[in-house]
Amino acid sequence: MIILLVFILSFVAVYYLVLAFLPSPEEVAISSRLERLRRRRARIEFASKIVSALAPLFEFVVKGIKRFIPEDYLKTLEMKMEMAGERGKSIDAVLTEKVVSGFVLFMISFLILTIIFSAPFSFSLVLSLVFLFIGFFFKDINLSGEIKKRHYLIQKDLGDALDQLNTAVQADLGFNAALQYVTESMHPCPLKEEFSLMLSELRLGKKRSQALRDLAERTQHPDLTLVAITIAHGEELGAPITQTLATLAEEVRLKRWDQAEEKAAKTPVLIVIPTILLILPTIFIILFGPFVLYLLYGGGM
Repeated sequence: MIILLVFILSFVAVYYLVLAFLPSPEEVAISSRLERLRRRRARIEFASKIVSALAPLFEFVVKGIKRFIPEDYLKTLEMKMEMAGERGKSIDAVLTEKVVSGFVLFMISFLILTIIFSAPFSFSLVLSLVFLFIGFFFKDINLSGEIKKRHYLIQKDLGDALDQLNTAVQADLGFNAALQYVTESMHPCPLKEEFSLMLSELRLGKKRSQALRDLAERTQHPDLTLVAITIAHGEELGAPITQTLATLAEEVRLKRWDQAEEKAAKTPVLIVIPTILLILPTIFIILFGPFVLYLLYGGGM
């Protein structure tokens, strides 16, 4: 009995001694995360070295391309960047991004066509040039999508923001103080970013009417432009701002309701497309499949 007890105690001691030297599951998880971070950092450092090495070449290419790009296109690109909320980038940085994306897409498509598909050199070159233009103008498509998404988010929050702004003004807060209160109470969204930028301009001494017009020009959102211009005109003409805000909030909500009804009316038409493409072929297979199989393998009519 004593020998069995000594054996059990020795086994337990050895077991816990082994556990003491082995890493815990938390330590294993932390080590794996650290290893992934090291690998990610190594990849980032490698990519940064490549970018640093190719930066003078891309800068030279961008300067050469910029001479042939129309000034109207550059202004339109700057306006799209402003509308999409990309205010920290210069036009040269965006052009460099466009050149890099076009070059990468050109090289990938050319290598795939020549090595994998063994296409003729002339055909590969022409098709790769097409992909180069697609990669160059992909940024424009992306900016248009970001603008559309940003406008949707602004439209979603504008009605509630106007109601809160009207309530704050009716509570004897000044317009600037009411705008700051509404901005601080909003969740992170594009409308909060625009209001915060407008407040910064007002703190720097810009006239309120001019700040509102800059807001309208910066966003190019139809309803927000209407709100900004109406408030600016009302301030210049001395109209009561509470009545203006209440009318604007009601108008924005009615427009949003009309847009929802319009989308609901388009829903039956949109359902027809997946019905034709997905459901009807399945129905035809179920109905006529056995008949076709009988004709093919059942000995004819």
